Amino acid sequence: MSAMMQPIRGLVFDKDGTLFDFNATWAAWCDGFIQGIAAGEPDRAQALAEALGFDRTTRRFRKSSPMVAGTMEIVVEAVRRLRPDLAEPGLRRHITASTAAAPQVEAAPL
Repeated sequence: MSAMMQPIRGLVFDKDGTLFDFNATWAAWCDGFIQGIAAGEPDRAQALAEALGFDRTTRRFRKSSPMVAGTMEIVVEAVRRLRPDLAEPGLRRHITASTAAAPQVEAAPL
C-alpha cells in the first residue's frame, strides 16, 4: 500500500484544551448562544448561563459545566428546561451550525 493510501489509524479529539484554548474558543460562542436563546430577557440569560455552567461576568466555565464535560443531549435538555418552546430538532441544528462557525483559538502556535 502506498504512503498516500495508508489507512487511518487514529483520530485525535481535543476537548480539554491541549491544542485549542477551550475557554478562549468557547466563551464567546457560549455568551452569544445564551444571548440568542434568551431572546433579550436578562433573567432568562442568567438562568441559561447557570444551567450551562457559564459565568457571564468572568466569561469562564465551571468544571461541572455540561458545555465542558457533557453531551449534546445534556445541553439540549438544559436549554429546553428554560425554553420548552424551542423544538429539539431545531435547537440541535442551531447548536451544530453555530459551533461549527466558532473560531478556534490555539492554545499555542502550532
